[in-house]
Amino acid sequence: MKILTALLFCFLTISASAQVIQDFEDASVPLRTNDCYASASFSTSTTNAITNISARSSQLSNPANPAIYQLPFIAVGAASVLSFDHRLSAANGTRNLRVELYSAADNTANSLNNPTEIYSFDYSNAAVQNASIALNVTGVFRIRFVATGSGGNSRVILDNIQVSNASRSTIGSGQAVASSQCNAVIPGSTPPTAVDDILFASGMTPVSINILTNDIAGTSAINNDRVDLTITSSAEESTLSVPEGDFVVAGGVLTFTPGVGFTTSFSINYTVKDAAGATSNTGTVTITTLGPSSSPVDVIGRVVYDDMRSAGMTNVELVDIKTGETRVVMTNPFGFFRFEGVQIGTHLLTARRKGYSPQSLLVDVTEEISDIVLVLTH
Repeated sequence: MKILTALLFCFLTISASAQVIQDFEDASVPLRTNDCYASASFSTSTTNAITNISARSSQLSNPANPAIYQLPFIAVGAASVLSFDHRLSAANGTRNLRVELYSAADNTANSLNNPTEIYSFDYSNAAVQNASIALNVTGVFRIRFVATGSGGNSRVILDNIQVSNASRSTIGSGQAVASSQCNAVIPGSTPPTAVDDILFASGMTPVSINILTNDIAGTSAINNDRVDLTITSSAEESTLSVPEGDFVVAGGVLTFTPGVGFTTSFSINYTVKDAAGATSNTGTVTITTLGPSSSPVDVIGRVVYDDMRSAGMTNVELVDIKTGETRVVMTNPFGFFRFEGVQIGTHLLTARRKGYSPQSLLVDVTEEISDIVLVLTH
């Protein structure tokens, strides 16, 4: 494998039209490793590598596998589009080109983490290919071209790389490739600080809290839409399901819907990114179950038939969802029932009578209830 580091380039930032261009046209400027470019097994051609497109283009040095060409840090917006031309120098062997997008703000030094593949192409001939890819991200990123393959002596050629609605970031400018400022971390910036929260819940009723209210912004403002509830995986998730229930976060507001497994306090973790993409420390949300009331309440109701006649002498069952405690009473001749000393929480009421389908109702008991009606049907 032959690795050449004499890649000739001209990398222009055109602020007027907000685009970043690499067209490899300036043969007088060598590859500046102190601007966080990276190249392995790509070299520069001084011939017309892609007919009628360019006089010079980056090429894959065969049989490199993989061969990598990586751009410096680029600040992109929601409307940024990556476009470039590529082809094989000859139609032999098996070759693939993929393009990866790396966040410059993973807040982890000495590595580029969690790449997102945004383009992949398998070559079957030497025809010129024109790629255009909407990035659909905002922040500071690096773009990496990776060529792989086997057999033959064909080379993958890159040319006319352009990122629209973007600018050359000052991050990493003037830094050597080996410098920590060329790694996947925004140097000289302070990420946001996630501050722990407590959420009180009772029964099966959904509850919400804005978990970002007490968080502290660093160098950039906190991005309310970049809360991650699954910090142990590379994917950024706004939902989370655990045995205790389900979580969803939107705009920084976390909503917890308790499940049957919610019997005691527990906690979850989250991170949040700022406008530049820097990731916070891990924040903790503790969900605390409200304990039983010191003053139990009464639950009163009535059982009727579907024609609204009173269903006297009917069994009514009350089950505490948390403890499983079960109580049974019988309705009076007028269909009324009463449970005294019911603890605060979620309970399941069920009316049972021979010849009729059991009728159930899930009730969140927070105070005395006296208007429950259960309707028996055949």
